Amino acid sequence: LYAYLRPSAPEILYIGKSDGCTVRERWRNKQAFWRDLEVERGIFRHRVIVADIEMPAEFRMTRQLLADVESLLIHRLKPWGNIQC
Repeated sequence: LYAYLRPSAPEILYIGKSDGCTVRERWRNKQAFWRDLEVERGIFRHRVIVADIEMPAEFRMTRQLLADVESLLIHRLKPWGNIQC
């Protein structure tokens, strides 16, 4: 999981997952998001944070579980850039 944050404030702008690709590849495929962020919010810089989910040994991470965790975080935090959830 990763998130884009405002450069100087604690606002989370977007939460995503990089399942099958890198965070950098996901960053490159968000041209519409970056354009909207600049036009609608006047934000031209950002910070990136990346999280790794630790699981007990008896559980395993699945794509569905990762998607569920991402969706729950988006639902709870309601980042500006997450419009599909």
